[in-house]
Amino acid sequence: MKKKRRFGRRVFCVLIVLFMGVIWQSDLLSQEPAEVRSLRKQEILQTDDNYREYYFGLLTEDEKKIYREMLSGIQERQDEFYLTSSNEQLISKVYHALLKDHPELFWVHNREEVYTTAYKGTDYCRFSPGYTYTDQEIQEIMAFMEHALEEVKEQITQDMSAYDKVKTVYTYLIDHAEYEASGDDQNIAGIFWKKKAVCAGYARAVQYLLEQLGVPCIYVEGNARDSDEGHAWNIVFLDGDWYYIDPTWGDASYQREEGEETPALTETVNYDYFCVTTQEIERTHSMDDNQLLPVCKISITAMRDCICRVRTKKKSTKSLHAQRKRARRWFVFSVRTIPFIRKCTGC
Repeated sequence: MKKKRRFGRRVFCVLIVLFMGVIWQSDLLSQEPAEVRSLRKQEILQTDDNYREYYFGLLTEDEKKIYREMLSGIQERQDEFYLTSSNEQLISKVYHALLKDHPELFWVHNREEVYTTAYKGTDYCRFSPGYTYTDQEIQEIMAFMEHALEEVKEQITQDMSAYDKVKTVYTYLIDHAEYEASGDDQNIAGIFWKKKAVCAGYARAVQYLLEQLGVPCIYVEGNARDSDEGHAWNIVFLDGDWYYIDPTWGDASYQREEGEETPALTETVNYDYFCVTTQEIERTHSMDDNQLLPVCKISITAMRDCICRVRTKKKSTKSLHAQRKRARRWFVFSVRTIPFIRKCTGC
């Protein structure tokens, strides 16, 4: 009998504790700002009309919710806004996933660490992304972006394949930009506004243009083999398969030595890192371990259109023989490339 009474008391105590917990949680929620309570009620949009959002698809439901809250605040260029989480590790993960999915958000600082203001005993925070440009500069850069997109669209025909669209964007960017470090070199402002950037700017610009053309494109981070320097490139989706492209290594100005003037070879585009497999790209590139990327298995070297692996722009006034001679000190071709160069007329 006594055992039954003790058991009943324990159950009663547990119920009291649970009830007090519910009351305490309810009291906490009632003290949350109205903006936070409103955010908690919002449904998570699973797709975006303009971007594939590959890294969004790898997140948990809780992370996806923070992603959408963060995207909305940054798109509206709010200096500070609420997120329905105070977990800095989660927020940092989401922040960097968002920046890899959305190259058009060029005005955001790509910081290693995130800046939040949390409140003790709560599960929300105020997030401060930090912006790089003034409103006037943003409008000016966006105008350059739109102009570049229209120029590319003028080269796109209605019956053009996804492969040809990717090749058009690849060559367009290399034709219109130069590999050079600057204050804008990490985003698409460097490519479209200043006409010079480093690998992050090239890869983000490719992603922006291809996504606008309806070709899925992923931004990839890593480094070159046997190098500690960070690098960025892309994965594109063509005819049901994924392929790697590296527009930075396709630009001859990337291979210019520091302090050296860019010779006429800047007039050349290298296709050796255009539409290659995972096995091929891993010979020279190393991906960051924290990225879950699709495997690119199908070789596209036997293309319906034989592309010359070194293309010379028509505007060059130098003779083809002279340009070939200069090319010898700039390019090292892979074994699989040479047969294709021999097949290409004029190459």
